[in-house]
Amino acid sequence: MAEVDFLITLSGLGAVSDAQELRDAAMTASSTTLTSASAPFTSADVGKPIVVGGAGASGAKLVSSIASFVSATEVTLANAAGTSVTNGGAVYGTDCSAALQAGLNALVTSGGGTLVIDGLYLLASPVSKSFGGETAGIDAQLVGTGTDSAIWIGTAATADSITLNSGRLQFRDFSFVGVPGASRDARRVLNLATIAATFERCGFYGLMAQDAVVYASDSYIDTCDCIFGGCFVSSAGQGYSNSVIENKNWGGYRDEYSQFIDYGYFRGQFYSKSGFASTLGWVRADTPLGTDGARGESVFYMCGTRLDEGALHGIVAKPTTGTIAHVHLEDLRQNVTNAETGRGIHCQNVQSVVIERCWLGLASTASLLGHFQDCGTVLLDSLKLSDSVNKLSATNVTALTLKDTTGISTFTFTNVNFHPINSRYEDVSLVKDGAISDADFVAPPALGTLAFDRTNNRLYIKRVTTAGWIYFDMSGGDPLGPELVVNGTFDSGTTGWTAVNGATLSVVGGALRVTNGANGRAYQVVATVIGQTYQVSATIGGGTADRLIRVGTSQGAASYTAFTGTGGTATFVATTTNTYITLMLNSADAGKYGDFDNVSLRAA
Repeated sequence: MAEVDFLITLSGLGAVSDAQELRDAAMTASSTTLTSASAPFTSADVGKPIVVGGAGASGAKLVSSIASFVSATEVTLANAAGTSVTNGGAVYGTDCSAALQAGLNALVTSGGGTLVIDGLYLLASPVSKSFGGETAGIDAQLVGTGTDSAIWIGTAATADSITLNSGRLQFRDFSFVGVPGASRDARRVLNLATIAATFERCGFYGLMAQDAVVYASDSYIDTCDCIFGGCFVSSAGQGYSNSVIENKNWGGYRDEYSQFIDYGYFRGQFYSKSGFASTLGWVRADTPLGTDGARGESVFYMCGTRLDEGALHGIVAKPTTGTIAHVHLEDLRQNVTNAETGRGIHCQNVQSVVIERCWLGLASTASLLGHFQDCGTVLLDSLKLSDSVNKLSATNVTALTLKDTTGISTFTFTNVNFHPINSRYEDVSLVKDGAISDADFVAPPALGTLAFDRTNNRLYIKRVTTAGWIYFDMSGGDPLGPELVVNGTFDSGTTGWTAVNGATLSVVGGALRVTNGANGRAYQVVATVIGQTYQVSATIGGGTADRLIRVGTSQGAASYTAFTGTGGTATFVATTTNTYITLMLNSADAGKYGDFDNVSLRAA
């Protein structure tokens, strides 16, 4: 943001920095008397606005003014309480709304500049300002000095406290604070429209809103090193569909190193409108600007952010219409709700999702780290999961890659191409000793998934055109062609094999068992190319009858080769387009059996 010379202070515009907060306010329903044992009042307080949390009708906040001074511990308000309160929260002071409005007006008139929030102020009436849009070229800043700069939100519960639109604004080093005990501070604390706004080192403490604390439409929002402590979205109105920060028809959202937690401390006081419970969510990205998220403008980025539990989702990227171009989350620390339906991260209709080097934990019951629906590519890279955050859910995802992440025990996938990757082996998803099968993966691997068998030096690939796996011998020399036998390792039961002569087929100990009817057999027909050399191999296991394997041009024929004993390996040149592999028992006795395994036929 460009530096500008014009600078004004809120106090210089007539605002009085005298906002005072009570934690021991007491009122009786139908009475205008307010007492405070801390004895804060003076005769100079007469006429000042005051907001009493919970003292309004049905427990709403009471917005009034101090009508008369009785003593240091007692004043009379202009309006009677609708609800009795003891040890209640209240804020009173001089209304800064006129000065704040004058300051915003001056920024526009001067074509930009800096308004300094140079104290502790009460905002009792809403303010709003348009900064003239892009053609006006106004860069404005609202800055404070840290904990000595704050605005307490004392406007009506149905009001938008501060409305700003059509400009470029920076907020820095001051806080927005809610009235303790107020069931709602505002409809929207900050209502931003067509704004490019940056928040740096700003605090939001104990704020209860109906739609959102920060409600941004048609805007680009950056938050950096901010704290949202004890903020909540109320259940009335849109409370169960909105989050603390709402991005509607948005262009971009970016956060770095902010905190979203269910409590906060400001100037030694504790604030929490959630009562250590959880708001629906912290940040939500709704429909992006325009009609085409693929323009690449709708980028949702968070880095180093800390997020406490959200009652349903901590982070939501879910457009009402259209698609979001990109969601990128890195180095987050997120507590995940215990709710069974809770999801730490929810993305829907997002073209590209990258979540890397994030920690998710705390849930005491099994919970979802995230749900991804109707998305393009999703990469989950180097996630650290703890406690009971051990579930992953996805529906209709073009490609979901899980890289260098362990601890997920439950996968709920529908129409998902899943790619697990261990970067130690680059693009190889699994390395183990022994043959590879679907059972080695915690969720169904996608077509084309690579895995490696260290024992036999075989590189496996998930078959694309038919079920199962094929492998290439990596021991040296030219690799053999793809596996032509269907289910030669019998990981898929007896699929691909046909029984004859009354034989019964079953899988025992990972091998095919042929049990006799009379001279029992099992065979498979493999398509071959005339003149092509092939390598065939198989293992013969135990049994109660003589066992042999024949490979030939018809069922039971040994035109090419035959194996006895424990099996073997042989090569042959095909003379027909169909080659038969027959697993046989050389016995007519019913009930006799033999076991066979690792049947393979590949072009040599």
